[in-house]
Amino acid sequence: MQAFSVDIDTLVICSATAFIILITGMYNVESPDGMVILNNIGETEAGSSNAQLAIETVEKTISL
Repeated sequence: MQAFSVDIDTLVICSATAFIILITGMYNVESPDGMVILNNIGETEAGSSNAQLAIETVEKTISL
């Protein structure tokens, strides 16, 4: 039962992180040949920085 709860927690946290990134638009889209289709975060590499930038934009909006 405890192993199952770890899977559920991971699913919830990962889904929440993905939704935060998608809702705030803090991601880039590249085509398979390397051309940039959508550039919302500049030259930042994909990874945890996407989540950090997304949360920072929400914090700035709330503090205004």
